[in-house]
Amino acid sequence: MLAFDPEAHVYSADGVAYPSVTQIVSRVIPRQHYADEWYLRRGSMVHKAVAMLLHGTLDFDSVDPRIAGYVNAAARAVSENAGDFAKDMEVEMACHHPVLRYAGTYDFLFGTSLWDWKTGDDPQTEIQLGGYVALIEPRRSVKSCSAVELHEDGTYSMKTFKPSRCKALFMAALSIYGWLEANKINMKKEQ
Repeated sequence: MLAFDPEAHVYSADGVAYPSVTQIVSRVIPRQHYADEWYLRRGSMVHKAVAMLLHGTLDFDSVDPRIAGYVNAAARAVSENAGDFAKDMEVEMACHHPVLRYAGTYDFLFGTSLWDWKTGDDPQTEIQLGGYVALIEPRRSVKSCSAVELHEDGTYSMKTFKPSRCKALFMAALSIYGWLEANKINMKKEQ
């Protein structure tokens, strides 16, 4: 059974800690930018509100005005692209891969489409989606992966990727991650 400690951001199953998709990708691929704490919290709030929206439990009057545009953008993206997904959707689903020994929580899976919500452009998303594809595929087919960038003004943009490419990129990152860990190599950001 998978457990997640949100404070430490640690996944574990049967007493064994698993690195997350995000930790693996971040360890191997240097970030081009670093968000300060406010933007990280905003992203978390948007994800929670969008999850509530998808489950039909969101009271729009309770949404903080600072994130309302992003939530409206998600509602619009779903309305315009997802069709009748309610019967076959998974939202903020945590899972692990017992053989490859990593875990993660993907944002939105409906039918055979996997979406990752973003409040800014992040090229690493293609690789991150690949980690989720590998978590999902043992039980379900994924035929498209999309980074859905939500904008403050209520608009959105989508970048769609081939799942096979996403997965291949993630598997390469996972291999390098394992090599770094096995050799106790600590990569520090160059100044």
